[in-house]
Amino acid sequence: CADYYETTADRNQWRVPNLSELTVMSTVADEIGLLRNQNNTERATLCSTRFSNAGVRIGFRYNGSMISAWSPGVENKSTGYVRCVRDATAEEIAEVRGN
Repeated sequence: CADYYETTADRNQWRVPNLSELTVMSTVADEIGLLRNQNNTERATLCSTRFSNAGVRIGFRYNGSMISAWSPGVENKSTGYVRCVRDATAEEIAEVRGN
């Protein structure tokens, strides 16, 4: 996500979502295309939240029906995807609030 941008104005503002943001995104996954790709193949969407002991659990993923932890030795060989996010600017927040 560090290299992602939509306009030159938002360059270097995008990041990987944390677990809380992934949870919110999972509630509208169909609307935002969270699990869709060109080949319509099954995939997992990842977040930046990690366990402190990667030997127990690596991190979290959303598989289309629930958010679960990745277990080392099995899922860490699988691929995952990330939907980049950025924080709203003060202007964008004011526009949504109607200010």
